[in-house]
Amino acid sequence: GKAASAPPPRGPPRPGGGEGGGSEPSFPAERARGGRGGMSPSSSESWLKAVDEAYSLVEAAKHQDETGNTKAAIEAYAAVCDAFIGILEKHPDAKGTGQYSMIEAQVEVMMSRGRELKALEAELESKAERDKKKRPVVKELIETERQYNANVKDMMRHYHKPLEENLMSLTPVVSSSDLDTIFQNIEDLVGHSDALLQDLTQEEVSGELRVGPTLERSMRHVGVYRQYVTRLDRSMARLRALQADKPEFAEFLEGICSASRVRGGAGDLRPVDFYLIEPFQRIMRYKMLIERVLSCTNRAQEGAEFASLQKALEAVSSVASAMNEVKRNAEQQENLRRIQALLGEKGVTLGGKVLKQGLLRRVRAGSREGVRGGWVE
Repeated sequence: GKAASAPPPRGPPRPGGGEGGGSEPSFPAERARGGRGGMSPSSSESWLKAVDEAYSLVEAAKHQDETGNTKAAIEAYAAVCDAFIGILEKHPDAKGTGQYSMIEAQVEVMMSRGRELKALEAELESKAERDKKKRPVVKELIETERQYNANVKDMMRHYHKPLEENLMSLTPVVSSSDLDTIFQNIEDLVGHSDALLQDLTQEEVSGELRVGPTLERSMRHVGVYRQYVTRLDRSMARLRALQADKPEFAEFLEGICSASRVRGGAGDLRPVDFYLIEPFQRIMRYKMLIERVLSCTNRAQEGAEFASLQKALEAVSSVASAMNEVKRNAEQQENLRRIQALLGEKGVTLGGKVLKQGLLRRVRAGSREGVRGGWVE
């Protein structure tokens, strides 16, 4: 990965030239005094040669750092430190000189940069591992959105549109109000899916895995599903009633499916109730997939992405909670109807709430009879 946490360190001046470079190092005045500080002339020559070689390693390390080759830069900085430390160990007589102190400082700079790069490398490896888990989830999100989008459009094209056109006939098989009850605001859901799919497709083309902003933007409008999913039971009930009570309506729907089967192919049309329930299932899948993407995102390292995903999850969870509440209420009503059937019409008043279920004992003269029922608030 590219090391971008900090610019490469600047080295101290070379002994005989400018910073990190210059002409052949020489110290004629000090040589005249017998070498560098307490060093002999021969030791000084050895020192200068070793320092010059070490600085060539500095240049190589800086080059690797600047080009973003993190692993090679770490190894190069380690080699620089080893070289400079070796110089200091071989020339203890130079201790106390300015050059000795400058090289000590250089070692600390190189070691510090090496630690930074190691931390960056670990972070990149950690992100790479998370991205490896995240990529198939994002792929599933895009592919399932594409399929969902195609399905709801199939419902609009093959069921809603023909039924809408049939309203203009002399003997329509369904009323306008029934059509609205069955399909509700499905056009809004198609528009929502179109926008999300377009943005996700762009993410797919770019190869980026930052889907947080896209999902946050889309889930701000996921409220269009609330009306649909909370009235789905009524929609399905009306569909079943029409199919049972109006043979011409059932035949019309069957004719649509039959025409699709005649055309053949892998994309045979499914019954309309299959499509009607898809938006309900899609909300739950949005929630599941966003949770999975969020689990592959690090809050500390990907703060903006994490925050966007959290907001998207909160929005879709709100709709999912409303769906679950509707489902619980429907189950309560079914329980009440079942209990009322057992106890008689005067046993309970619909609209109450079942608190407990168990075995009730109804005492009659000379006998006991167990009745399965519940306590009603």
